[in-house]
Amino acid sequence: MTPKPEVILFGDDPGVAETAAELGVRHIPDIEKTESGVPLFSDAVLKGQKYASANVVAYVNSDIILFDDFTRAIDKCLEKRWSRYLLTGRRLDMDIKEPVDFFNPEWRVELRGRALNDGNWASPMAKDYFVFPNGMFKEMPPFAIGRPAFDNWMISSAVFNGIPAVDLSDDVLIVHQNHDYSHILHNGNIINRDEHPDSKSNYKMTNQYDNMFGHANYTTWRLTSGILRRRFVWKNTLLNLARFVARANPGYMRYEIWRIKGMFFVS
Repeated sequence: MTPKPEVILFGDDPGVAETAAELGVRHIPDIEKTESGVPLFSDAVLKGQKYASANVVAYVNSDIILFDDFTRAIDKCLEKRWSRYLLTGRRLDMDIKEPVDFFNPEWRVELRGRALNDGNWASPMAKDYFVFPNGMFKEMPPFAIGRPAFDNWMISSAVFNGIPAVDLSDDVLIVHQNHDYSHILHNGNIINRDEHPDSKSNYKMTNQYDNMFGHANYTTWRLTSGILRRRFVWKNTLLNLARFVARANPGYMRYEIWRIKGMFFVS
């Protein structure tokens, strides 16, 4: 990737230290965890800001493969000179059954081609990376990594706080390596991800608006062909107006007011 990023691997799972040493990247074994041993997203973000030397920080799940369009998109957004921002986007899911030969000079072209031909776009609810200025987050709820809701909170929290939330999906292809969820255990048994205590805890730290409006389609900006555009989603606005009228719930319109405000008045 150009420019070459500073990579920090978090966690003390088997093989993490060895992989970090092999790749010559920084390893931080100490990370706060839930009672069941799942690392906290919040601690990864806060410590990532602490240990990173760059002004721009990215959280990326470890099952994601990035290409050079990732850094190009970030550079485009930085031209806005926003003091605060949150960049994210959708992922392309695909089966990768054999190791990728990163020493092959054509691996990027070959993998992108396979992904576009054989992959499937994940739901806008699934976000596997976030980019933000170093130091933007001072605190956040103790969300568990790899469980629902924390990624939705990131977007809705940005919008409600007047922070530009940008969807990079049109210009950035990220590959998510498909996997099962057999690692999600409770009392030694595999259970549905949403039924795990850590998932329920994540949900309790969010609200219905976080989970409803926290997907990529509800960002305030989008990057398309290298151009940043305000995101007008009139269909969603009208739908939320209908919900407001039908349910007498001001939360729907309150979110839309903040989202529209975020397109024009950036703090």
